[in-house]
Amino acid sequence: MFIGLDGLGLITAGIFHPDPAYGFPPGAPVGTMPTISQHAAMHGVGFVLAIASLTIASFIFARRYFSLRQARWGWYSVANGVVAPVLVIMGMAVLPNRASIIFAVVGIVAFGWVSAVAFELLRELAATNDKHLYESGAS
Repeated sequence: MFIGLDGLGLITAGIFHPDPAYGFPPGAPVGTMPTISQHAAMHGVGFVLAIASLTIASFIFARRYFSLRQARWGWYSVANGVVAPVLVIMGMAVLPNRASIIFAVVGIVAFGWVSAVAFELLRELAATNDKHLYESGAS
């Protein structure tokens, strides 16, 4: 469910564009605009939904992996649930003039985790299906 909400947030943030700021695109003001447009506000809502959902999903998967005694996957999920939001906070509050670079790193970290977990879940599913085929005697 939370991975789906992450996707919904990303779609929303992609549909609604942010306001020009910090010199991007070229010719934009060096800082931020005095007011936020409705498009930028919806972009922000989508972004917050995406990062919050991803963080919650990370900790849910961490709990799952620890309960299955898969500590490496559990710690990887915890790390993603901590690192991604910390980087977002850094990009928004600490280094806003470098936010685009930091958010690109967040994308690599977050999408890397989602992709790795999806691959692992597919591998587990294939192993379970192979086991059931073997036990049923099907060839």
